[in-house]
Amino acid sequence: MPDLTSKPRIAAVIVTRNRLALLQECLASVRSQSRALDEIIVINNASDDGTQEYLDLQNDLTVIHQGNLGGAGGFHRGIKEAYSKGHAWFWLMDDDTIPNPDALERLCAAPMFQNQSAGYLGSVVRWTDGALHQMNMMGGHDKGYDWYNTVLADKCVPSSISTFVSILINRRAVAEVGLPIKEFFIWSDDVEYTHRVSRVYPCFHVLDSVVTHKTPANKNGDMHTIEASDVFKLRYGLRNQVAFMRRQKGLSLRPLRVAYFIARSTFFILKSRAPLSLIRHLWSGLWFNPRIERVAPDKK
Repeated sequence: MPDLTSKPRIAAVIVTRNRLALLQECLASVRSQSRALDEIIVINNASDDGTQEYLDLQNDLTVIHQGNLGGAGGFHRGIKEAYSKGHAWFWLMDDDTIPNPDALERLCAAPMFQNQSAGYLGSVVRWTDGALHQMNMMGGHDKGYDWYNTVLADKCVPSSISTFVSILINRRAVAEVGLPIKEFFIWSDDVEYTHRVSRVYPCFHVLDSVVTHKTPANKNGDMHTIEASDVFKLRYGLRNQVAFMRRQKGLSLRPLRVAYFIARSTFFILKSRAPLSLIRHLWSGLWFNPRIERVAPDKK
């Protein structure tokens, strides 16, 4: 069993596809963290822009080239690799995530990291202008304002969902809940996974761990902000969101909530004159039911 008590080993898992300049900036930030990483794992999803050639020249990285399996398939593979190598925590991010120099150190300073009690610890995500990133807002929690008494001391806010944009996943959580669902491909895979973790372990966002998410625009990805370039991702997002809602345990009136989401999304597709094929992808979430892959538990 890995040593989880002295100085836990941490592996970064970075997923990339055809964004070489951003990947290089991301790697520069990760390499220069004030808390050094034990391994940096890069999952290259079939890039054809020179990324593969660049990665093959790096001698301080663990590089895995694979077909384009989307962000979900990339993080599934990366966590599985890091877990098999005995790391205690897995720091996940896309290639357009640029951590502050002390982002990882701040995550590791949280009491919930020190005592191994958290399922995940997430950073605060900002856009390029310093504003909070709308797509990576800290997930809500069902305990209202109970967190208020401790937030100033711990600098942590309870969280029930998050994104794979600078999030530190506990090995124990992976052993308990399995891996991200690779068949989701893109969008909602991170929300489904972090919700799965937070159902078992307390999870938090660390307020003084900050990263920049260099997306083209600061928007949240809902139906009101979708543009033509987003349609490809939205096909998966709509299907995955329906599948996620169907899987949510403890969600009151779940069938009615699913029906409402489908009706509301159908309305916005028609109203915005988006491709009608999106409606088919939306409804496909009703029977989309991929299995969760598990990892071998650690020997005690």
